[in-house]
Amino acid sequence: CRSTLLAIMATMIYNFPPNAQMMPFPHGVPQRRQIIHSRPPMHNPQHVVVGRVNHNFAPHNQASAPARQVSHSHHGHNHSAQPAAPKPNVTMRIKTQSPDPSRGSGKRILCYGDSLTAGLLGNWCAKFEPYAKRLSHLLQSRVDHVGLCGWDTKQMVEAMDSPSSVDVKRVNWEPAGLRLALTRAKEENDPYDVVIIMAGTNNLTTMPASTNVANLVTLHSCAAEFGAKVVSVAVPRHKELLNEPKRHVMELKQAWEEVNQKLEAAVKAQQERGVDIVFLDVHTRALSRAGPDAAVLFSSDGLHFSASGSRAFADTLHDVGRSVNLWN
Repeated sequence: CRSTLLAIMATMIYNFPPNAQMMPFPHGVPQRRQIIHSRPPMHNPQHVVVGRVNHNFAPHNQASAPARQVSHSHHGHNHSAQPAAPKPNVTMRIKTQSPDPSRGSGKRILCYGDSLTAGLLGNWCAKFEPYAKRLSHLLQSRVDHVGLCGWDTKQMVEAMDSPSSVDVKRVNWEPAGLRLALTRAKEENDPYDVVIIMAGTNNLTTMPASTNVANLVTLHSCAAEFGAKVVSVAVPRHKELLNEPKRHVMELKQAWEEVNQKLEAAVKAQQERGVDIVFLDVHTRALSRAGPDAAVLFSSDGLHFSASGSRAFADTLHDVGRSVNLWN
């Protein structure tokens, strides 16, 4: 076949009239096309943000977008999907002062968790509104927070003694480990009175609920060993679970219900063993308070809190905590 094709082509060339002209293309000479591959920008390994334990003092009068010190790339709750533009020269520390700058007028509190504790306002943005900020204002107390974006409970357990760790937002938390943060506070003669732990969202459907809860219990026990009151916060719900969920989110709904049921039961078992701990489903109460306007408490991704959602979460936590004498 190949030799036949070459013979035909040779015949055509041989018989082509020497004075003949090529017919022009009706729209001009066609241009050569090349497939263009677009890729998201690669993370610059130098763009690592150093974010120490964030200290919040009351009262708060600053704008609601704390972030970091060096420019950073990040991704959201499927956090590797789409990095956002770097945000240079910003800091995560909220520089507000209480009447007593060293401690505030009340207890010292640590909020520990993932991006919901960090206050990330959505997968594709670089703004933060941690609920710790509002809680500090309400309690007139020092409230610190560590929010390891994208981390699951297994990572938190493994890093309990870590002096620094980088989360998926390229934030280098110092310290990242819960036990190390509690140890340093104790060494400073200013231990935490209350430790609020909210985690489990990032491995909700990828890790067995029993394993997820076992990791959370390990974190609870760690905080209790330092004499702190422990608040185990239920895993918040997704916006799609506000109404009757569709088929594609039934797995999410079942996983969410199972992990919170097991978590509540595990907390009761810890209470029976003498651990000073309480289980609070803060997010469900906050959504109930909002009524028909509950959807505005979510960011556009349906997972993270909006700025108003973060404040509503803190308001509800403050009121529910007061009803169980948490802040006394």
